[in-house]
Amino acid sequence: MDKLVQETVADGRWFPLRFKADRFQFAFIPPERHRETAFLVYLQPPADQMRSIARSALSGAQLDRTDLHFILHLGFGGSTLLGKILAQPGVALALQEPPVLTDIVAYGVTTNRAEKGDVLLEATKLLSPEDCRGGTEFYRHLPTGTDHAPFTREGLLGWGYSSYKELNQGLLDRDGLDRSKWELTMTVPMRFNRLVLQQPQYWHTAGPSFGDSVENGRLVYLMRFFLSGTPANGVEDQS
Repeated sequence: MDKLVQETVADGRWFPLRFKADRFQFAFIPPERHRETAFLVYLQPPADQMRSIARSALSGAQLDRTDLHFILHLGFGGSTLLGKILAQPGVALALQEPPVLTDIVAYGVTTNRAEKGDVLLEATKLLSPEDCRGGTEFYRHLPTGTDHAPFTREGLLGWGYSSYKELNQGLLDRDGLDRSKWELTMTVPMRFNRLVLQQPQYWHTAGPSFGDSVENGRLVYLMRFFLSGTPANGVEDQS
């Protein structure tokens, strides 16, 4: 999958604003702008804050179905106030008249019902929580051609290290911050209440950080699980 597509889908600030000519038009809309905008249809982002991505390019993207609820009402019913009340940063996003859905309805007039349903499903998956961006990133270490550190003491010894501490001081202290030594292989996009289970030896990072408080930053809960009868550290000695 194209790197630009992967970055756009993983960053909740890139919002699917329009759908035209079988392409989704993403606009860069930070959380604070979402909250201050009464109706999304009136947004006119500059060209440098727009990205046009074909539907076919999204076929390999990791898109999750999100909970989407509609409130249908008559005009002048206080929907703007209600939207502000319902919006909970990092939990719920109030979308006031998102034009992408109107575009898909218009597109459905010229296509069959199944095709319209497919496009609508793709759009609802792209309407991700406003404060979610980035996610857990996994890498391949280019000098060694590996996507993980050794899982066993024998593997560590085969790499010339007697412990994970020695591995960290050797390989990671040397190459950890040198992006030319790493190739991004996968991103697990951040989503509210998402659980990611992984072996810690896989080369990974937390991805881009953001926010300045518990309310608008990324909050994670780290847990460790051990199989019965195995050392707590995964190998006999990590010191």
